[in-house]
Amino acid sequence: MGKRARPGRTGGSAQAQFDKILATIPARAEFHITMAADSTDEVWDDIDTNLQDGEAWLVYGGYWIVESIDPEIILRINAMEEDITQGYALQVHRNDDSEILLNFNDDDLMFEDRILCAMDLDTNGGRGVVLNFPRFFGERTITFSEKLRVLFRSAADDPSISVATAQIAGCLLYDRITAPSIGQSKLGQIADL
Repeated sequence: MGKRARPGRTGGSAQAQFDKILATIPARAEFHITMAADSTDEVWDDIDTNLQDGEAWLVYGGYWIVESIDPEIILRINAMEEDITQGYALQVHRNDDSEILLNFNDDDLMFEDRILCAMDLDTNGGRGVVLNFPRFFGERTITFSEKLRVLFRSAADDPSISVATAQIAGCLLYDRITAPSIGQSKLGQIADL
């Protein structure tokens, strides 16, 4: 009869167990986008990936939220009464040369999170709050880009977020992985040719 493991014991050193757990936790690339005076104007932040040749980011997705820049102030997001239909869009691009939102099937578009809402007036004549919780997005993808751009805008101006004291804050979740050299060809390294 074999030995039974005691509860709480998995064998191996504590450091090896810790390293194994740590390897399952993705890294975070944070972004902070200060809002414009009109939320229909696109605002963005660039993320440096600091990739070297032979490296890539395996990106799992990320999350974002609209918040007050001052953590002691709670930002109430509640657009004007007559603005019942609203749309918000956040995109992550594989480059930093686009200052406009891309079509959904554009090759440079890694992720897109859109919120389209048509909400009924509540009993007080106000609209429901739609951006007061973190929004998660993503699917696994790879990028070799040196910079990524995160863009945001709304379909109509939302006065509750069109202030310099509001920001979009969030992060991408990724792992840095080894990848084939960008300069690789059938004849060898391009740099050697």
